[in-house]
Amino acid sequence: MAGSPTTTAIGSVSITATSIETNALFKSVEAAVKSLSTSDVKLYSGTGVIPGPTATGQVLVLGANATGNLNIPQGYAYVVAGPGSTATLSGGSAATTIVGDNFNYTGNAAKVVSGNGNSTIVDGFANAEIVIGSGGRSTVTAGGANQVVHVGETGTASIAATGSGDTIVAFTGSRTSISALGDNQTVSIASQGAASVTSAGNNQTIDVQAGAAVQIVTDGSGDTVNIGSGPAAAALRGQAVPAPAPLFSSVVQSQAGSRTTYNVTDAGSLNELVLGTADTVNASAGISTIFGLVADRVMASNLGQVYFVGGAGTSTIFGGAANATVFASTAQVFDLGSAQGNVFVGGTGASTINAGSGGGTFFGGTAGDQYNFGTGGAQVFLGLGGADTLGGGGGTVAPIIFATGAEHMTITASSRPVTVVSFANGGSVDTSATGGNNDFFAGYGVGGNQTLIGSALGVDSMGAATRDQFVVGANAAGTPASIAIENWHAGDVFYLTGFTAADNATMDTAIANSVGSGAKGDLSFTLGDNTTITFVGKHPTAFDATTNSAF
Repeated sequence: MAGSPTTTAIGSVSITATSIETNALFKSVEAAVKSLSTSDVKLYSGTGVIPGPTATGQVLVLGANATGNLNIPQGYAYVVAGPGSTATLSGGSAATTIVGDNFNYTGNAAKVVSGNGNSTIVDGFANAEIVIGSGGRSTVTAGGANQVVHVGETGTASIAATGSGDTIVAFTGSRTSISALGDNQTVSIASQGAASVTSAGNNQTIDVQAGAAVQIVTDGSGDTVNIGSGPAAAALRGQAVPAPAPLFSSVVQSQAGSRTTYNVTDAGSLNELVLGTADTVNASAGISTIFGLVADRVMASNLGQVYFVGGAGTSTIFGGAANATVFASTAQVFDLGSAQGNVFVGGTGASTINAGSGGGTFFGGTAGDQYNFGTGGAQVFLGLGGADTLGGGGGTVAPIIFATGAEHMTITASSRPVTVVSFANGGSVDTSATGGNNDFFAGYGVGGNQTLIGSALGVDSMGAATRDQFVVGANAAGTPASIAIENWHAGDVFYLTGFTAADNATMDTAIANSVGSGAKGDLSFTLGDNTTITFVGKHPTAFDATTNSAF
C-alpha cells in the first residue's frame, strides 16, 4: 500500500516521497548521487532555459521555484521534480529517468514515475516504462511501441496506449480508464481494482484477476479476455496479494469485434457479456447474461444462472450444471448438458436443443426447432406455431406438450408416453414414432382445426398392449372446429367432456351406422357445438352414451 512519507536527500535538496514507487526510485537516485561529485548534481529553481549537463549522466533537481515550460536538455540521467515545483516539462532522451510526486511531462524518456500527485504524462519512446504511484492521480498517453504502464495500489489513472505490444498493469485497489488502441497489447487488472477498458486493437490480451470490477469493450479481432484467472499484478513487485473479493464484472464487446476468446474461471458473478462475430466463451462459472451475435460458441462446464440471447446468426452453447435460460433468434444449437431448470425460447430460425439431464420449459419458435428430451423430469414444451420435432434419440422422459399455435409437432423415439394439450388452429401433433400410452387433450373452447396422430403401435417393445387416450372438450366458442384422430388401434380410449346427452346420441347414431364397415374407413360426426370429429382410416366400433366412457 502507499505507506508513510519518506524523506530522501538528493544533493542539497530534501525530497519527501509519498508513494512506494517514488520512494524506491528516490533512494536509488540518492545512491547514484553519492557516487557523483557535487558539480554533477544540478539544482534548477527558476524559469526559462535549463542549462545543459557538462557530462552525460548528471542529475537535474528542480526546486520549488521551478515554473513555466521547461525543456530538459539531453544528457541528464535523472530529472527529479522536487516538492512544490509546478513546471511543465518536455524533452529528455532515451537515457533519462524522470521522477517526482506531481508534474507534467511530454517527451521521449526511458522511464517516467509520478508518485502521489496529479500528473499528465505523454511519452513516445519505445520500450519506455511509465509508473503512476500508489495513491497517484494521472493522465497518461503511451505513444511508443512495447511500453509498460504501471498503476500502483489505490492509484487513479486515465491511460491511452497506442503502441503495438504495450503492457498496462493496474495494481490492487487501483481505479483506471484504459484505451488500448494498438495491436498485441496486454492489460492486467488486479484484485480489488476497478477499470473500464476499451480495446480497439487486434490480438489483445485482457486479464482480470478475481476480485476486480471491470467493464470491457473490445472492437478488434483475435482478442483474448481472461476473467478471474488473470495474473496477480501486485505480485509482480513481490508484494503480498490480498484475498480476492467476489468478482463483479460487466464485459461488453461491441458488434464490430470478432474472434474474441473469453476464458471465465472465477466463481463470482460475471454480469454481462455481449459477443461479436465468431467469439468463443470458455466458462466454468459465474456468467449471468450472454448476448450472442453471429457464429459464437459458448463452452460452459459450470455456468451459473446463465441467460443466453442469440444473435442474427448460428451460435452454439454447451451448458453446464446450473440453470440456463436461452433465447434463440435464428438457428442456434443449444447442448444444455446437465443444466437444470432450463427455459428455451425459440426464434425465427430452426434451432436444436439437447436438454441432457435437466428439466425445463421450452417455447418453440416459428421455424421448426428440434428439441431432444433429456433424462430429467418436469419437461414442458409449448409450440408457438412452427413445425417442431420433439424427442430425438434421447427421449427418456414423459413430457407435457402444449400446441398453442398452428404448430405441427412430430414426436420421435420417446420411450415414455407424452401428454399433449392441443389448442392449435390448423396444427397437428404426431406421436406415431413413440411407444404408445400417450394422452391427448383437444379443443377446450378455442376451436380450430387439429390433427392428433396416435402411436402406430398396438403393443410396446416388450410385447405389452398399449393404448392412446383421446379426450375432447366442448367448444364453448361454438365456432367451426375440426378434430381428426389418426392411428386408432385396439385398446385406445376416447372420451367426451362437457357435452350434452344430444351430443352423445349423435355419436351413438354415427357409430351404429358405421358398424357394418368393419371398423375401417373414415368415421365423421358433428356435435351440437359445431365440432366435427373424424377418425381417419380406422375407428371405434362401440360407444356407451350413458356413461360417456371409452369406446
